[in-house]
Amino acid sequence: MSEMDVCTESQVGSWEFANVLGEGAYGEVKLAINNKTQETRAVKIISLNLLADKNSIQKEVLIHKSLNHENIVKFYSSFHHLDKFYIILEYASGGELFDRIEPDLGMNVDLAHTYFVQLISGVEYLHAKGIVHRDIKPENLLLNDFDQIKIADFGLATLFQYRGKERLLNSPCGTAPYVAPEVLSKNEYKATPTDIWSCGIVLVAMLAGELPWDKPVPDCHDFVAWVNNNYQKSPWCKIENTALSLIRNILCYEPANRFGIKQVKASTWYTKTYKTRTPEPAVLSQNSFSFLSQPTHVYLKSGSSSSSLILDTGLEVMDSQADCNCSSMETSTGPLNNITNHVESFSQPASIDNMYLNSQVNVTQYSQFSQATSQSPLLKLVKRMTRMFVHLNVESTCVELVKLFDRFMYEYKEIVMNERQRQITVTTSDKRQTLLIFKINISEMKFQNEVLVDFRLSKGDGLEFKKIFMKFKTALNNFVCKRYIFQNTNTCCSNF
Repeated sequence: MSEMDVCTESQVGSWEFANVLGEGAYGEVKLAINNKTQETRAVKIISLNLLADKNSIQKEVLIHKSLNHENIVKFYSSFHHLDKFYIILEYASGGELFDRIEPDLGMNVDLAHTYFVQLISGVEYLHAKGIVHRDIKPENLLLNDFDQIKIADFGLATLFQYRGKERLLNSPCGTAPYVAPEVLSKNEYKATPTDIWSCGIVLVAMLAGELPWDKPVPDCHDFVAWVNNNYQKSPWCKIENTALSLIRNILCYEPANRFGIKQVKASTWYTKTYKTRTPEPAVLSQNSFSFLSQPTHVYLKSGSSSSSLILDTGLEVMDSQADCNCSSMETSTGPLNNITNHVESFSQPASIDNMYLNSQVNVTQYSQFSQATSQSPLLKLVKRMTRMFVHLNVESTCVELVKLFDRFMYEYKEIVMNERQRQITVTTSDKRQTLLIFKINISEMKFQNEVLVDFRLSKGDGLEFKKIFMKFKTALNNFVCKRYIFQNTNTCCSNF
């Protein structure tokens, strides 16, 4: 894909935008489908008039276009058109690693091992190229159809080594629970140990289903306990000894004593042989995609140069770069608010019900294409834990939710989007008394006599957010639809 004569809100050349994958402060990511070959791409569209530092985009492009590795999202091209900048990327239809982590449980150790090996492979490649990512977290680790890790979002990446000469960094940027302690120290620091540290936190999340601390600072009790070799409490007590031994060497307070890539790869747990998990193709029920021929809440999009149909569920994803302003050559320590204290995402969460359909791509084409191939990009559902369908109307759903807000003592603000759609912003705190904000989008599924209740995190610990979702789902159990719409030989999952 490259810059072409046809460049509108719904199309670039022979590529048509099919759904919004993510939205953020500076733009959005859309799924693009070639109307001739059915190939897919993820297109990051950045509004330049909203961006204070336009050089940061050029830096991101220069870094990403130089990369070519199986565990890194592939860069195809980029171009500038009017007030928009387009970055064309590989579409990772498997969603985020974050969605595979179950709160308090994590995931099977063999799968965590597979993902970690792939992550280290990608990070090793980056470091060999003299590049440090600086924002490694499950939300920036995507998965393709074959469950292969793809490192994404190079908005904070920088060059630390050129022609054999290494420089120190000093910008405090990243996502607080995943950053290394030296990043917050206001002193210069070596680049590669910070990425290794972040990989260690990701491993903890995969194995234990929780994050060990809010941020690695002296006034954080959980972090101080770790530094003082207190491993008796959660999450450490959930992790078996060989894995914990590796984590202790990765999450070493002193960067000079921290394991490097070679030491990680030589460790007992890393070299251990686990049963290889081979993803199997999904088996979908016949009515799984009935809503493709009976779309949800279709209306004409206004304020656009060309009319387009919207299957509107009002879903929102935040931009991981929204609070960051790291310069390319880090000449100052910068403000500490470059560290995001919460999970935000400008990535590619595939969700079939957040579909923006071009008026020329009609449901007949979907039906024909679904009969022709099981690999249609529009028929790839990703398991998302924080969504459910209920046998209520929109008004009744909101009434039940408000009862729960009162019971749980959550602050909330409701917005009526239209007669079939509401959005509620909820504010509370997690177990560490850290601010946690999430949005609940309530949307009528017009042709299914059901309501979609979709929870999306805006600020806070993602795993704590998942626990809250499960609390709501349990409380609403009498109203939750029990139908199953996606299954394979290993799992059967409902409520996507």
